[in-house]
Amino acid sequence: MKTVVKYGNYDFGNQPTPFVTRSENFIKAGESWGSQEVFTLRGQITGCNFDAVRSGQRELISGFGQDFQKFQIGNQDTTGAVLIQNASDTFFNDLYTGDGLKNGRTNYSRFVEQGGGFPPAKRELSYNTSLFGYPVWLSSDAGGFPDLRSFDDPAPLEPYDVTGWTYDGVTIDAGIEVTQQEYNFIRPFFEKSGVKVESINFPSNKYNKLLDYEITLSHFPNDYFTTFYGVTNPVDSWDFNETEDGLLNITHTISCKGFNTNSNVNNAFDNARRFVNSRTGDQNMINPHFICKNTYPEFYPCLDTFSEQINRVDGSYSITENYISDLEGTGKGVLRYTVDLNSGINDFSTASIQGNIDACKSQEISVARARFKETSFFNLVSDVYNDSFGFVDLNGEALSSGVNEDHINKKIDFNIQWNNDHSPSTALDIQTNITSGDGLITVGINGNIRAKGDIRGRYSKMLEVYSGVNIFGEANNAYINYLNNNVSYPLNPNAQSSGVTRDQYTPAVSFQASFDNKEIPPSGFDSFQRNVSIKPSLRPLKPIALPDQNGTYDIIDLLFDKRASLNISLNGEGKANENADNLTQTMKNEGNLLLQTYGRTNDLKLESYSFSTGNGQNYNLNASWSFEAANKVFGGSYDQINTLKIK
Repeated sequence: MKTVVKYGNYDFGNQPTPFVTRSENFIKAGESWGSQEVFTLRGQITGCNFDAVRSGQRELISGFGQDFQKFQIGNQDTTGAVLIQNASDTFFNDLYTGDGLKNGRTNYSRFVEQGGGFPPAKRELSYNTSLFGYPVWLSSDAGGFPDLRSFDDPAPLEPYDVTGWTYDGVTIDAGIEVTQQEYNFIRPFFEKSGVKVESINFPSNKYNKLLDYEITLSHFPNDYFTTFYGVTNPVDSWDFNETEDGLLNITHTISCKGFNTNSNVNNAFDNARRFVNSRTGDQNMINPHFICKNTYPEFYPCLDTFSEQINRVDGSYSITENYISDLEGTGKGVLRYTVDLNSGINDFSTASIQGNIDACKSQEISVARARFKETSFFNLVSDVYNDSFGFVDLNGEALSSGVNEDHINKKIDFNIQWNNDHSPSTALDIQTNITSGDGLITVGINGNIRAKGDIRGRYSKMLEVYSGVNIFGEANNAYINYLNNNVSYPLNPNAQSSGVTRDQYTPAVSFQASFDNKEIPPSGFDSFQRNVSIKPSLRPLKPIALPDQNGTYDIIDLLFDKRASLNISLNGEGKANENADNLTQTMKNEGNLLLQTYGRTNDLKLESYSFSTGNGQNYNLNASWSFEAANKVFGGSYDQINTLKIK
């Protein structure tokens, strides 16, 4: 029995069997990671002459010219087989179709012998179509028969005629030859798959009958790897660096070198990349306890840059992740700021903070907004203020603030200022102006509202103050003071003019209004005008031209009196949405009230009456009466002046 060393399909043939040594290199990565087996083959190539030695050398180089083959050490053995030749297609089609034997037959059917001779009865058979290009039935008395592809060239034996025999109920055709053959194969006692050729060395030699060689093979046994089979030199490191301004730079490096774990495909690089990608991200990060004690163990940095290095030749792969963070480590962007203090020798002390919040690369600007809203900037500033000045008097309401968003770079800039002034955050300035003339007094009001603090809240504060201002009340107080409480006609609450300016961007809120002491309109009217005119009874005189007197007129007393007249005119602008019937009735009531006041006689005769409505809520009432007046306006005597000359 011969000991055979074989790599792939190469088994050194008739050359001397090499001497094989094995060593093991343990792979460390913190703890034990795995191991590498190294096989060294030392031997000699023999030949009768130079050409024979060179031919053996070329065969050895060719035999070890492909990596990741099977490496075997075993004993050479022989076995017998049965070769069926010249069988018709019908014979095999009756037995075999597609993926298996027909009619429920198994791959281990048996010959039924019709008479004596070879092959013996009940010998296990297996079917193979790859050997020599024609169908082959193999027979073996013993189980565990090796794969045909591992056999040497067969040594033919005598053929047997099996015409008329049956196989599982199928008659064997005439002319089929059954030949028993012997095959050489290896019974390995040591075997490794996926073995790599590291080197083939030939020392200096004259190629004279003997040529020494040394071959180094390597293999990574998968049962020796504790974590990740397929890679060596694993690196997964974290480096932390805190800058003087409190910024934390974190570098995460993952790298390894892969080796092949598949004898059919070179997957060394894929193994390396698979290992590295499984370790990326911050899920395996060592939390920086000594830097960020207040946030440990909840710490979430922001990925800043990402880079990879690829070397497909030696199957290595690495990724470098650079993270940044402030010392809070919230993962909601990175907060950077500076605090400025002013002691306020001649004024209030001030403290301001200015900085920015950068959202992480994979985040939206909404994350930076959320970080801005939840951050107590006053606490950050007051800590510095209190430590520097030794006072705790900073006003918690911001004196001013500004925020600017950069949507492209997902960044928020801010600037906020406080001082130790604790006066009210809002102020109301009101000026009044009073004029009088023609029996009317006019009061003008001008107001301005100021606010301090965060610019985002100033406008709402101003509106809140404005909503509480009683503009007419301010004007009425000024009116009463002007008259020294001697008020005959009250101030009309309906403004003659009014206006308000609201600017939420400056921000600013101001207002103005004007009131006078005109009579207050009746209920339901915004404005109301009354006009009463009385025309007395008059003695009419009539001029008569004297003929031929060069334009001289004689004035004649007609000796009768005209009737007196009373005219009432009302005009009003009703309030919006006021009922029209109510407004009409109110106007008529006002007209009757004037008639009762000025029409003190029973012989009034209605001469005309009209009531109309115009655009919107405009209402008009006009009425005229005549009456006999008790007191008449008489022209007197014209005895002295009885002529009038008109030129």
